[in-house]
Amino acid sequence: METMKLDNIFDAVVSLGPNCLPAYRIAKAGFKRRSFPFDVLMTGCDGWTCEESTVHSSPVGLQLVVESLKREPPFLDFVSTMTPLPHINAVGNAGFTDPEFIPSAHIHDDPREPAVAETYHRRAQRFLALLNSGYRVLFLYTLRLRELSSAKHFMNVAKRLPVEAARLRALLKSRWPQSKSALLLAVLGELPPVPAAQKALEACLSRLDKINETDVWIITRHIADLPKVAGDPLAGFWGDDEAWADIFRGFVIQPKDFREACFDENGSGKFADDEQGFEGFVKSLKMIHPT
Repeated sequence: METMKLDNIFDAVVSLGPNCLPAYRIAKAGFKRRSFPFDVLMTGCDGWTCEESTVHSSPVGLQLVVESLKREPPFLDFVSTMTPLPHINAVGNAGFTDPEFIPSAHIHDDPREPAVAETYHRRAQRFLALLNSGYRVLFLYTLRLRELSSAKHFMNVAKRLPVEAARLRALLKSRWPQSKSALLLAVLGELPPVPAAQKALEACLSRLDKINETDVWIITRHIADLPKVAGDPLAGFWGDDEAWADIFRGFVIQPKDFREACFDENGSGKFADDEQGFEGFVKSLKMIHPT
């Protein structure tokens, strides 16, 4: 993987999760040209709302990215083992259990439907083509502090996130050495004034910074967030508009259109056009009611 010496100039911005917030923000900023496999999933202990306490000790969502890319071939059986989760109006992905179960759920689409499963296959192949394309890619991942409601939950995230970031970078270097990328970690909001939590966050960010070694791959930005509202876990979910606008102002993003031959998914000369701008993306975020 090439060292990022590109003066923060990128050809594409792509979400790695752990939920649909990063993809929403990419779309709203006008940078989204195509869909990718992690755009609208809830993954890991950091991708769900804090009310879902059953996932607090689970891996972080970034581990699902790593395990997907490690498979042979990458993304093998990505959406092959699905189970309904009617209590949260979602479909769970039960296919990531080794070395440990990674909770992942679809609340906007149902991969048990053949057409949806095929859509995820195309998105996965597009992601792999992107790694081989020569595009300069800014991957986006969020760490939302307002959703880390307990000390145990936060300590788990703080411990696991640097590990998975290091694994992802090593994997990209070994399997896609020609890829050009950086990982933007957006840290949203503030922790409660608890010394142990603050110390854990500082340690987490320090470990992430050490991954950069002699070159910068992880770019961490701490921005404001909207507060939670009692009784409404989704209130303010999309975050602070000005804070997000400010974070993107730190980069020169010149989105390409994915019309190169490597993105011709079936050799027909036709290119999947599954993005319809910000409004189209928002409309795609319909809630499902699986049975």
